[in-house]
Amino acid sequence: MKNFSKYYFCVDGGETKSQAILYNSNRKILGKSKSDSGNIFNDVYIVERNIKKLWVDCCKKANLKKDKINSKTIASFGLAGARYKKGRKYLEKKINFFSKLIISSDGHIALAATYPEKQTAILNIGTGLVAHLILKNNYSQQISGWGYPFGDKAGGWWIGFRMIQETIKAIDGYNNINDVIVKNTLKITGKKRS
Repeated sequence: MKNFSKYYFCVDGGETKSQAILYNSNRKILGKSKSDSGNIFNDVYIVERNIKKLWVDCCKKANLKKDKINSKTIASFGLAGARYKKGRKYLEKKINFFSKLIISSDGHIALAATYPEKQTAILNIGTGLVAHLILKNNYSQQISGWGYPFGDKAGGWWIGFRMIQETIKAIDGYNNINDVIVKNTLKITGKKRS
């Protein structure tokens, strides 16, 4: 009974932001926190710092001493770029103070949160875009989630990039300057070249 985990620390780390929650074995939420990027492919050192900041903040909100509950906590991180093995291994070394550490992708944790008894598919659209599918035999497959420019078509970053690209073409006379998307983009960015 001594090694029984009393706490669970979960992080959903996307390209733009990360969210964390600390709860106990009675499913009571003890603390929540938000931070910046959780993409280990882009910069694993920033992600390490952000996760540690989330951990400290959640413990503080829960009025718990992190050093006393580390060994009683299971941590699960769903991070963008988790297919990057070198980044995962780095985090496993640097954040090794929990009783158990699970690192998977942010898209996979969304799939895991669905009802796993049936075949299902999910589509996550945020800064990026990723789809996951699971079949009855527990076979899972990921589509996209590569980050721009290799994938993520229709994700937030891709849409914003395309809006700016089409607006610049319109300013240069290649597209219709009166297009509704161009007009709305110019309202945000301004009409001067700079």
